[in-house]
Amino acid sequence: MNNLSMTFACVDNVRIGQIIRKLVSPQNIDLNILLFENYSDLFQEVFSKKKYDLAEISLSGYIKAKSEGNQTFLAIPVFPSRMFRHSFIFVNKNSNIKEPHQLKNKVVGVPDYTSTASLWIKGLLSDQYGVKPEEIRWLQGPLDDINERQKVGIVYKDVSIEETGEGNTLNQMLLEEKIQAIVSHKIPSCFRSNPGTIQRLFTNYKDLEVDYYRKTKIFPIMHTVVIKNEIYQRHPWVALSLQKAFSQALAHSLEELNKTDVLNTNIIWEKTALEEQNSIFGANPWSYGIKNNYHVLDTAARYSYEQGLSKCRMTVKELFCPTTLET
Repeated sequence: MNNLSMTFACVDNVRIGQIIRKLVSPQNIDLNILLFENYSDLFQEVFSKKKYDLAEISLSGYIKAKSEGNQTFLAIPVFPSRMFRHSFIFVNKNSNIKEPHQLKNKVVGVPDYTSTASLWIKGLLSDQYGVKPEEIRWLQGPLDDINERQKVGIVYKDVSIEETGEGNTLNQMLLEEKIQAIVSHKIPSCFRSNPGTIQRLFTNYKDLEVDYYRKTKIFPIMHTVVIKNEIYQRHPWVALSLQKAFSQALAHSLEELNKTDVLNTNIIWEKTALEEQNSIFGANPWSYGIKNNYHVLDTAARYSYEQGLSKCRMTVKELFCPTTLET
């Protein structure tokens, strides 16, 4: 039979690099790769135009959309992006905020309350430190670029979320002490330009992230990959074919990283860092599939509901292609 042609919208990274460069191909599928420069543009396109057959997508945005009855896409358990988020809470030293509990009743800036990064940060603040989302006054607005403004979407919980005024960035507002902290998906420029004024809430974030993993077994998933539902319904075999190919691409990236005769990145102490990582997480903390990631996915779904992002409490079974649930 002829191969099924599918468009795949994504941002390049080492874990899916072999897919993008056609060095690994899913069986009986021809992928037309559409590369985006950044995730913000990618997610906006995927959620608004819904025209891609296959796409990398924000896990939080996907859970929220599914809870609202959006049946456009169905996910496969492939997770190209993961990241610990303890290091993405920034405070102005003059606020005298030194402990998480001191964020209660404070004004905290967030570029997008619904983002996966803020989902995990709000979740760890709640679970690990007893700071609930509704105990913080959230101010949503652009981080550094005034053109990167996100509108406050529907929130299904009594949480205080306001928008910054036109022309204001969270970066500048933190410097001017108009807000006390920032929760973000990336580092605000004021952290580097004003190290005497702006600091991380958790200065020992690496130790805390290791402890967090050992305690919870959570390596936060940021993105998943979705298939257009109408394609899956006609060709249910595509889910496992795609998952197998993505797993092969991931395995290749790990094999390359584990070569000992050459540095595979520009990080000088790469091998030392890899040995430390393997001692904590094992050989493959990036693993795909439902079974190895059920707890992480279910926690994300719980956070989405607790934080008012989801209209209802989603289950892992409702989020993923039925043919992938046993993987």
